[in-house]
Amino acid sequence: MLEVSNLNKINPDSNSYLLDNMTFHIPKGHICGLIGENGAGKTTLMRTLMGLYSSSGSIVIDGCDMRLNEAAAKERLGIVFADDGFFDGNMRLWQIGKFYGQLYHSFNMELYLNYIEEFGLPEYDAEILTDSKKFTEIFEEATAICNQPKKVSNWIMGETMRLMKEESAKTGREFRAEELTFSPESLAKIITLVEKKEINNAAAKEIFEHVFAENVDVDAYVEEHGLKQVNDEGALRATVEKVIADNPQSVADYKGGKKQAIGYLVGQTMKAMQGKANPGMVNALLQELLK
Repeated sequence: MLEVSNLNKINPDSNSYLLDNMTFHIPKGHICGLIGENGAGKTTLMRTLMGLYSSSGSIVIDGCDMRLNEAAAKERLGIVFADDGFFDGNMRLWQIGKFYGQLYHSFNMELYLNYIEEFGLPEYDAEILTDSKKFTEIFEEATAICNQPKKVSNWIMGETMRLMKEESAKTGREFRAEELTFSPESLAKIITLVEKKEINNAAAKEIFEHVFAENVDVDAYVEEHGLKQVNDEGALRATVEKVIADNPQSVADYKGGKKQAIGYLVGQTMKAMQGKANPGMVNALLQELLK
C-alpha cells in the first residue's frame, strides 16, 4: 500500500506550496497513472515522492513512513523510484499519463512488458513505442515483415525521431508521431536491404529521409539513384589499390603506428566508389594490403 497524506511540495525560494494537501492511496500491485495538462504538477508530484524535492506531509509504504526509513519502505514494497516513473519488482511502470488535446492515451502496460520480454527492447524504447499509437503501428507492422524488432526500434528511436525534431525546428511547432505518413513496409524494406548487404548504412539513411518526407518507393529509389552496394571484391580491390598508391603519407602513418589513418583511406575509397562500396569489405582489403 502506498499512502500519501497532506503532502505539500515547498518552493524553497518563497516557502510557498507548489503542491497543496495531496492525499491518495494506492493498493499494493496496482498501477497509478497521473493525468493532467502541462503545468498541472505531475512531474513535481512524482519527484516529490522520489525525495528529489523537499516537502511536508507523509509518504507511507506498507505501513512504513518513508520520511523515517526510506530504504526499509522501498524494500518492503519492492518499489524503485526513477525519474518521471516508478518501477516495481516486476518492472511494471507507473507511468505519468499525457493529454493529447482533449484525448487521454492510456499507457499500455501489457504491450510495454511484451516489448521488453518478447522483443528484448530497452525499457525506454518500449515506453516511447507504446506511448504513441502511430509508433506502435509502425513498429509492429514493420517487425512482422522483416522480423527485426530491435532494428525497427532503432530506426524509429533514431532516424525517425531525428527527422521529427528537424521538422519541429523548421515549423516552430511540435511534429507529432500521428503526423507520420511513411509506410511500415518501406521501413522494413530498408532494413532488409541493409541486412542483405544490397545497400550500406549511408544509403539507407538517404533513402529513409525521402521515405519520411514523400514515402518514396524504396526499390525504385535505389535503382534510380544507383545506390546498390558494390560487393564485387575484384572491383573493390582495384579501387583500394589505387587509393593506397595515391595516398603514400596516410599509408606511412598507418604503418608507423597511427592506426586511425586507415579511416582516411576508407573514406577515400568510399568517395571513389561514390559511397556504394561495402565498408566492411573496404576495411578488410585495406588491412590486408597494408600488412
